[in-house]
This record gives sequence, structure tokens and C-alpha cells, in this order.
Amino acid sequence: AKSLNFTGLLGPELNLLIENDSDKNITIQAQNVSVNGYMVSTVFSADVPSGKKANDTIVFESWSLEASGIEKIAEIELYLNIFETDTWDDYALSDKITIPTSILGSYTQEVDRSGIKVLEEGGITIICKGIDHKGFLGPEIMFFIENNSDKNITVQVGSASANGFAIDPVFSSEVLSGKRIVDSMTVLQSDIDENEIETITEIELSFVIFDTETFDDIIKSEPITIEFD
Repeated sequence: AKSLNFTGLLGPELNLLIENDSDKNITIQAQNVSVNGYMVSTVFSADVPSGKKANDTIVFESWSLEASGIEKIAEIELYLNIFETDTWDDYALSDKITIPTSILGSYTQEVDRSGIKVLEEGGITIICKGIDHKGFLGPEIMFFIENNSDKNITVQVGSASANGFAIDPVFSSEVLSGKRIVDSMTVLQSDIDENEIETITEIELSFVIFDTETFDDIIKSEPITIEFD
């Protein structure tokens, strides 16, 4: 890791120098990236032929940072997944990599837990932050998820309805142990149109939370009703 560039087109960029001294052509990707304790969305995939070097960047998408309330980057954590470019065979998966910046120790990331608390169980908290009626694929309901359990979790939605009409929303969120995320559940515009819903005033849903590594169920919640003004 060489430097941070805060003027990238899609968001801040972590500049990397990659040296491949192996006898394989490799592809390197980043997984489970977090900034200041929040899981964030990134763009990164680098192909490096055997015996070659490459300069590349991990892009931290600005919309993801903004949704999490991240204004400054104090600490980055990530895992690198490396596979053979030609065969897609696994080559290596790194341990957790921690990259501190110069402000680590002097900067505290604020955590906004405002909103409607819809679940709190086993160290896992989910708070509804509101609804954006003008999402790209349809209305988006924002959730803050905090995972203080000892497991890496995936949060999905089971049955759901909007204004009493059954819907099939898009939502799957992975949160490592000890991390947080702000993520959105999308109600597809096709569901809105088919059910002639003018404005979503009420969502009823259940959460399905399972261990990301083993797929074992952790929580299957009862139906939860969220009302919007």
C-alpha cells in the first residue's frame, strides 16, 4: 500500500504496488473491506502475470462511505483473495490486513444509531434509518446493522409485504464480527407497479440471519412492521 488519493472519480483510492514473483498468472481481489469499523463497497480486481509488477487501486465507493457517515479514513481492514487467472483455481486467501492512516489514534468515527430499532438479539442490532422513494431500481429502505456477536453473519429478508401486498425485495448483507454496515433493501419498482402502490407507508418483514461460513441459522425473526410518514 503506497498512498491514499482522495480525488478519485468514484471515491477515495488506495494505491497499491503488486509484485508477482510466483510462477503463476494471478488475479487479486479484495473481500470484506471495512473503513473505521464499517463494511464498505469497493472496486478492485488486478491481473498480474508471472514475474511482473502492477500499479493498481482499491476504490472505496463514495456513496458507501457517505451512507456510513465516513468523512475521514483512519483505518482500513481487508482480506485479499488470490486465484490463478488462467484456471480460476484458488491460490491464496490472506489473513486480515490492517492499514492505519496518519489520523488513527486522533480521530474517532461517530456512530449514528438513530432510527427505528427493529431487532436486537444475540449481540446483533438492526435499526431502520428510513426510506428513499427514488432509488435506482425502486424504493430503498436503509438499515444500520451492528454485529457484536462472535460470528460473521449474513442478513437477509424472509417474507415481506408493502402496504399489505406481498413483495420480493432484494437484500443480502454480510457483516463481520465486530463490524457495522449501512445497507439498503430494494423494493423493486415492478412490485410497486404491479400492486398499484403509490407510496410505501408500511413494510412488514422478517429477517433471516445465518453464519456466513457455515450457513447455520442464527436468528429467524418474527414479522416486524415498520411504518413511514
